[in-house]
Amino acid sequence: MLGERKKLENYFQDSETTDIAEMHEKFWKNVELKPSVVNKKALLARANFMQEELDEFRMAVENGDFLEQIDALIDITVVAKGTAVMMGLRWKRHWDEVYRANMEKEPGKNKKRPGMAFDLIKPAGWYGPDHRLVLEDYWRPG
Repeated sequence: MLGERKKLENYFQDSETTDIAEMHEKFWKNVELKPSVVNKKALLARANFMQEELDEFRMAVENGDFLEQIDALIDITVVAKGTAVMMGLRWKRHWDEVYRANMEKEPGKNKKRPGMAFDLIKPAGWYGPDHRLVLEDYWRPG
């Protein structure tokens, strides 16, 4: 098992995603070590799973249950990272690209989110995350 963990660590390159990959390998054997297209039925099931966890978070918020809010947030992350593991994505690299793009935004009001007192807006010249470039950095189809 230790050798398998090392292989997963080498590919995913962050401990949380490695934990999730180890769990997926143990229970479902659905870990990809290269970017892979997952079938639509499986991805829709994962989307429904994420929605279920989001609904649990909303319910915990409505009920004022702080401990359940914590649990639901972790569960949302587990399901999202598990889906990335199924797709063979190196989460941290894509995270870094989204983080880069978000850090280039500016504080302001977003018309699409009128209930939020504070949001981030895209300044002139801003460009979004380039996941194709990130993929090309660690995967060359062959």
